[in-house]
Amino acid sequence: MIIISFSLNSMDNEFVYDDIGLLKESQEKGEITKIKENITAYRPVRHLSYMLDYQIFRGAVSGYRIMNIFYHAVAAIFLFLVINLIFSNKTIALITALIFAIHPVQTESVIYISGRRDVLAGLFFFITFYLILACRKKRKPLPYMLLFTAAYILGIFSKENVAVLPGIILFYDIFINPSINSENSKNIFLKICRKFLQTVKKYSAQYIILLLITIPFVIFKLFIRLPALGDGIYGNNIPINLAISMKVFLMYIYKTLFPLKLAADYSYNAVPIPQAFSLESFFYLLIILCLLFILFKWLKKNSFKIFCFSLFFLPIFPVLHIIAPYHVIFADHQLYISTAGFGLLFSKLIYDHLFMKNKKLFFYLTVSGLLIFYSARTIVRNRDWKNSFTLWSSTVEANPDCARAHNNLGSVYLVSKDHKNAIYNFNRAIEIEPGLMGPYINIVTSYFEQNDKQRATEQIRAIHSINPDDAGTFFTLGLRALRYNALDIAVGEFKEVIRISPGYAPAYINLSLIYSREGKIDDAISLLELGIKSCKPSEYYHWLYYKLASNYLKQNKISLAMKHLQNTIKTAPGFHMAYLDMGNILLNKKQYLLAWHHYKKANDLKPNNVIVLNKIGYVSLVLKKFQESESFLSLSLSIKPTPEAFIYKALLYGVLKQKSGLINILQAAFNIYRPGMGREIIMKEIRVNTAFDFIRKDVDFIRITR
Repeated sequence: MIIISFSLNSMDNEFVYDDIGLLKESQEKGEITKIKENITAYRPVRHLSYMLDYQIFRGAVSGYRIMNIFYHAVAAIFLFLVINLIFSNKTIALITALIFAIHPVQTESVIYISGRRDVLAGLFFFITFYLILACRKKRKPLPYMLLFTAAYILGIFSKENVAVLPGIILFYDIFINPSINSENSKNIFLKICRKFLQTVKKYSAQYIILLLITIPFVIFKLFIRLPALGDGIYGNNIPINLAISMKVFLMYIYKTLFPLKLAADYSYNAVPIPQAFSLESFFYLLIILCLLFILFKWLKKNSFKIFCFSLFFLPIFPVLHIIAPYHVIFADHQLYISTAGFGLLFSKLIYDHLFMKNKKLFFYLTVSGLLIFYSARTIVRNRDWKNSFTLWSSTVEANPDCARAHNNLGSVYLVSKDHKNAIYNFNRAIEIEPGLMGPYINIVTSYFEQNDKQRATEQIRAIHSINPDDAGTFFTLGLRALRYNALDIAVGEFKEVIRISPGYAPAYINLSLIYSREGKIDDAISLLELGIKSCKPSEYYHWLYYKLASNYLKQNKISLAMKHLQNTIKTAPGFHMAYLDMGNILLNKKQYLLAWHHYKKANDLKPNNVIVLNKIGYVSLVLKKFQESESFLSLSLSIKPTPEAFIYKALLYGVLKQKSGLINILQAAFNIYRPGMGREIIMKEIRVNTAFDFIRKDVDFIRITR
């Protein structure tokens, strides 16, 4: 209830940032319900959870957020259970769970829907930890071992940092677990080694299970698939990379203690990279050495503090740029699990030093003060995620030197047609990071939006002078020009792309579209044939054949069109449009059975496309597969009523001489299509088609069609 109360002001928040591609566009394309794509996605547990949400809430934004809050609440409950099992103290466990639940850095994981990767990771992290502790107290531990194995697998496929859990459990066993004893020894390192050996011996089965999952997973992520690791290292040398690692670690500590200036983005100069041997780097090194000295002191006297440190440090270790540079230099959401370590350290310290020493008033005041501060900051932070404008304006306010934040805020202004503020933010992004091409392109877009072709052209020339061999940027400029019908500019950009990168298939495809639009079919054909020779097979290669076939169709060269459609199918067997076009050609050639097979294949590849369903319905009618025809046409009408579907279904009833069915389908059509284009298309077919001769004098038919 506490978590819900502090999240209520986020219920009307919109999709923002990655939500738009991950959820909004995925829903529009129908991809969110595809099990295969969700299982094979990066971090599949998150995608599968979205699929479940969609089935329950039918795509409502608030539904996804409700589930984020629910998962976060359950994670906090399991954290409470874990801490209570470790210390047998509900007060410490409750304070730890509350700090974890309402800490302001959690908003990026909980209120931001795409942040669910962290929430699910934390949830399965604490569930696994709890099940392992519970397993050790059972005489028949097998069910718990199976459960914690499943939970751990779900955790690492929610987010990779869950893979540090075996290390945290090892810290627990060595520094906290009362059942692991060692002889009194003045040598602390000898004592730790003895405890380590006892731990491995006593809980060997559990550690073997965890390591059998962890080691292959880590190898796969680091050496086979690198979705989150950058190329090279920061500054291209180890000293600078170590300096940035120290700086980022200290930033995580600072943001945990003082969560005042939180932001959605810290990239592109928002976190300046320190020089290797600067005063700044030596300052960070000094602080790190002080922390190491404190940790060494804790080793001798306060074992629980070492465990708290491990719970804070290990979950963020993979993103400290020590193993390899992470693609984001810093992010608030990385602290999701780590806040539990901070919460435990705080609650245990004040409990021992205030509550247990009869200073309960100070204890309650300290706890209340911290929780009130965190809850107030969380409520305010929730509103930063309300929409794209609030998100990026708050990010710019927190990180005024973040180039990407300025670019994204400019894009928000661009959508709202506020070109003055849009261009100001794009220029500010360029000022911060001159090598970032996005703002330059967005300025061009703004000029196109304002119908200022001259200034758009000048900006494009400036881009070419800055980076004369950037084919990717020139291609994007070509697409923007094409969108705003500046065809001469688009042609120039696509030609430049082909000059720089002759094997870039999308440039040939889009340039051929312009030629076709201008009626230069021969030029389009020559260009596409050149593209087929110049480009290597890629995800766009089949489009070269497909567009070539389309241009031959415009010239009524049917055999050549069929040849290249067959090449399209050979190159991309899953490309449904090639089967649809081939079916249309075969239909025109009255090869109905072959057409039917191609339409069916198109439907298999992309089910429920109404154009394909209508074609199958019509060809099935011609082939006298009446039941199949009615089935496909009914499905088409249930998805999206079209004049074609009504015509074909009316024809079906006309052929079958089913008066009631024909009257009903025409009545349904004319209820939708009042006098106008759709009704006229249907009436034209009715007037000329002999299938309706049997009913032309019928009173009901005359009444409906007059």
